[in-house]
Amino acid sequence: MKARVCLLLLLLLTPLGLSGSFRRTIFFESFDSFDLGVTPPGWELWEGSTAEVSDSTAYSPPKSFKVDSSTVARRIGLEDADKLGVVARVYPSSGPVLLGFAKNDGTVKWIAYLKFDSGTATCGGKGSFSYSAARWYQVEVVLDLPSGRYWCYVDGEYVGLQMTPEPYTLEGLALKSNGASYFDDVEVYKIVPSSFLAEVWVDRGCGSTYRTGEPIEVRVRVNKDARVEVWEEFENGTTRLIAGFNARANVEYSFTGSLKGSGYRRFVVKAWSNDAEYSENSCFIRVEEVPVKPVAIVKGENGRVGKKVYLDASKSYDPDGRVVEYYYDFGDGNTYGWTRESVVSHVYVKPGVYFVKVKVRDNDGLESDWSDPFKVVISPENRPPVASITSNLTKARVGQKVYLDASKSYDPDGDELEYYYDFGDGVTYGWTAFPAVRHSYRAPGNYTAKVRVRDEEGLESDWAYLTVQVINERPKAFIDEVPGTAEEGEEVTLKGHGTDPDGGRIVRYEWRSNLDGFLGSSQEVKAYLRPGVHVISFRVMDDEGTWSDWVTARLEVKGKVQTVRVTITHTKVERETVVERGVERGEERGRGGINLLPLALMAVLLVALVALLLRRASSSRP
Repeated sequence: MKARVCLLLLLLLTPLGLSGSFRRTIFFESFDSFDLGVTPPGWELWEGSTAEVSDSTAYSPPKSFKVDSSTVARRIGLEDADKLGVVARVYPSSGPVLLGFAKNDGTVKWIAYLKFDSGTATCGGKGSFSYSAARWYQVEVVLDLPSGRYWCYVDGEYVGLQMTPEPYTLEGLALKSNGASYFDDVEVYKIVPSSFLAEVWVDRGCGSTYRTGEPIEVRVRVNKDARVEVWEEFENGTTRLIAGFNARANVEYSFTGSLKGSGYRRFVVKAWSNDAEYSENSCFIRVEEVPVKPVAIVKGENGRVGKKVYLDASKSYDPDGRVVEYYYDFGDGNTYGWTRESVVSHVYVKPGVYFVKVKVRDNDGLESDWSDPFKVVISPENRPPVASITSNLTKARVGQKVYLDASKSYDPDGDELEYYYDFGDGVTYGWTAFPAVRHSYRAPGNYTAKVRVRDEEGLESDWAYLTVQVINERPKAFIDEVPGTAEEGEEVTLKGHGTDPDGGRIVRYEWRSNLDGFLGSSQEVKAYLRPGVHVISFRVMDDEGTWSDWVTARLEVKGKVQTVRVTITHTKVERETVVERGVERGEERGRGGINLLPLALMAVLLVALVALLLRRASSSRP
């Protein structure tokens, strides 16, 4: 900075001596007032290039000037100029990027320029300023027209001094880019000999960098009594009047305050002398946000000797930027140097308890404090897991769902487990990450279910066993229809159904009578039954071959009344007596003779007695 001040003093005092001079802005453009895609008025395209105002929202401000191909220039007037300068903000994305003065004689011929390329800024191809990031830089080229010398500055730092090849052929301000770089806030000024001079500077010197919230002192001075205004111009184009007052010649005035916001800032002094002379000067500074340290956070896992343990610092963060690098201390005397990997692995060679910590670095180069330590337990060897099995049922019906649970299995080393089930009925459930499964048995019996587990390295446990008793409950039979009575020779219909509490199917049916024996094997049968009182029995069978208990119903079949005809012959008197259904009807054949009515009645009673004995005899047969 001291070198720059000395050089500027040299420029101002040579060759004018003490006669005085002042800086006058020829033009200033922020490019914010032009429509996107439009070349600003007054700019010429040299070498067939194209130029436009582009929406560069990735940068700041939201609009800036972009040269899409080669070179763009603006004509400038040099009359009455002693020294000529250009100040601009440049965002070099990928070189080359040039700013300076040139002429156009069919091709662009640079007279005085600053060049950004491959991480280095040079003045006329000599001197250097190293840069490492694509960001906005404040640049300046100052040309002494009489001597042909020019100086270059980047962010207030002196880059170098060169001689112009042809100072008398200068035509205009030129910008050159590859289409990926931007220009903004371009100001061309000239220093003109004058007896009236206004000056402005800051306590750290123009081109210095301040932090947000830091104090700053702005100083102004004029060499004649004058009306003075001091302005603050911000990066977004807004302005603020700091002070307006009547200043006395050669008296230094100062204004103090604290800086707010960030970005480039320009302090401008405007002065009108009592004899109607005007002088203007400006001073650029850069204001940066106060950086905030990033915060480091690390998590991990337990492990075993000789096996990779993974540690994760991806939850680390930076309140005003982003985390770009990580530094690990594994707690065993080993570290993992700065890396862009947020997750790393480490192998411990001895068992024990270790405390891992990490620190991070953000995109501003700030390092965090060490993170809180994370405890890592390293086991000496891989121990086999232990299997356990339980069930919601140890006695179940056929077809009922049985839940088997191995969630109480564990690994002494803390590994995740897989499970293998054998249900004992020939069915297995292969390796799975689910500790609980369900199964239903299709036949009654005692089954030994078992499970084993394995850890992440494939080491398996012994079997764990559980006995499940499976039973088949009897089905139930129900008589739906049996008539209470029927006549001999009448067809009767018998209906029934069955259910299985185990959820099985009814596959067989059986009907029987105590008098007539087997009647049928379907849900509905039709039969002719002998007279008498029948006990009807019904049962069903399930698909496991188990019969239900018998269920019964009573059915009485009534016999028919028989007709008996008796004929008695007498030698003298013929009388025929007919007893039919208990009613006597007699007819005489001939006249006179013996009265045979009593004998007929006795015969009828005898026949009825014989019929009754025959019925009882038939009812007693099986």
